[in-house]
Amino acid sequence: MLDEREAGLAYSEMENLVFEPDEWETRVLPLLRNLPNHEIADKTGLSRRQVIRFKQGKHKPRKETVEKFKIAMVDY
Repeated sequence: MLDEREAGLAYSEMENLVFEPDEWETRVLPLLRNLPNHEIADKTGLSRRQVIRFKQGKHKPRKETVEKFKIAMVDY
């Protein structure tokens, strides 16, 4: 492995990786910030305080929670 790194082979493998933007930060959070906290809390089952923390960017939700937010935003 060290020989491969020295030869630059490991780097060429890294060039083929595609890094997709985080859906939470690019799509969900910007929309979520425009919605009332109490409505999102009611629709997701999260506390109003949790919704506020996520909207402030203090915490990043797990995939399951992002899905809850996406479902809650369908009506908007």
